[in-house]
Amino acid sequence: MEDFYDGDPSETKGARLERNLYWNAGRPLPVDGDVLNYTDDPRAVVADPRLASQEGLVLPRWLGERFRSGSRTIRQEFERLVMLYGAPSPASAVIGRADPEHAPPDDILGRSRDGAPDLGCFEVDEEPPALEAVVDGATFEAALAPGAQATIFGRKLSVVTAGACPTRSATSCDWWFRPAQPAAGP
Repeated sequence: MEDFYDGDPSETKGARLERNLYWNAGRPLPVDGDVLNYTDDPRAVVADPRLASQEGLVLPRWLGERFRSGSRTIRQEFERLVMLYGAPSPASAVIGRADPEHAPPDDILGRSRDGAPDLGCFEVDEEPPALEAVVDGATFEAALAPGAQATIFGRKLSVVTAGACPTRSATSCDWWFRPAQPAAGP
């Protein structure tokens, strides 16, 4: 990124940046004569968000009965992409840095935020979440730490949770773990 913002000053009234994370892959952030610069943010966090690499990204492509990744619904595919590429590491600078008064009550997956919400759309769980895997129509649940390995039907899989960086081989892309949804009340 060589330019931060290209807005027209006549169309930008009352713009305000406050408590955002800025990262340019280790390169200096650009500062120029634009209407807004990251230096205008009095509570800026300049740090690596520690997101997983997008190397080996399996793009969503519907194959008639499932996505190329193995997901069988749009929601599963959405959750897979969020968990693999939008979940910061538990060591990320985003943890607990959002303003509780201005953070949405739920994250991108609809999970409640805690009293010290994280910057961005994803709330990182400190405790390993309950996980479920759906394999050939059967559902398996477990509590596993990020990065743990599981074997189902003789296939070793990486657990996809906040901060995990799973192996993205064809084997681990066939099936993946996702946070279990709480049971519906009576």
